[in-house]
Amino acid sequence: DAHVLVIGRDLLKNADLGELVLFVESGGRVLILEQREIPTNFLEVGLADHYSTIAFPTYRSHPALEGLGEESFRFWFGDHVVSYRDLRLPLLGSSIPLVQSGYGLRYAQLLEVRLGEGVMIFSQLAIASKYEVEPRAGLILSCLVKYLAEYEPLEVRVGVYRDTSMLRTLDLLGVEAPLINGSLEGFNLVLVNGSSALPPPEEAVEFLKLGGVLYVYGLSRG
Repeated sequence: DAHVLVIGRDLLKNADLGELVLFVESGGRVLILEQREIPTNFLEVGLADHYSTIAFPTYRSHPALEGLGEESFRFWFGDHVVSYRDLRLPLLGSSIPLVQSGYGLRYAQLLEVRLGEGVMIFSQLAIASKYEVEPRAGLILSCLVKYLAEYEPLEVRVGVYRDTSMLRTLDLLGVEAPLINGSLEGFNLVLVNGSSALPPPEEAVEFLKLGGVLYVYGLSRG
């Protein structure tokens, strides 16, 4: 079974967030449509006092955005607003902004959060508000539901970047991880010794944008 749950506009306040998290961790997939308030939560997902008429798909290769371009997220019918209340970007957690706006892209309209075997997407796009008058709202909703229905959790692949001493430590702990001497592609979590060789900045940024995690250790002051 797909286990897709859609929480409608302004209904999150009635949900039990603890039960919702357990549902997602056990493989559930959740789409949360636009809310006027989001209860305090450990995910640190919250709302900003900001609306957007233009937003940008910043994770273009994400399967949830397949077939959607920049024109899909700008100047929606009527007042041109695509999101009446944007999301603040969480500082912690495994969240991935898919669509963003504002100076420095500090706000999000679509935010994916992966937990355990499942996933949830917070959507502050005016999908419910403009579903009957804006064709792009229905198209985006269809793409999101399709992505969630077909979602498969990522297989975590750990690698160590050019540090044989860390390999020996992991081996003593019974953890198998290959040594990375080149590209980070294909890995989800990469351990990096901050006092020695570091990945090229451009590659590291792209790795992080795609949801990868760089664990940097051995940093020294100065």
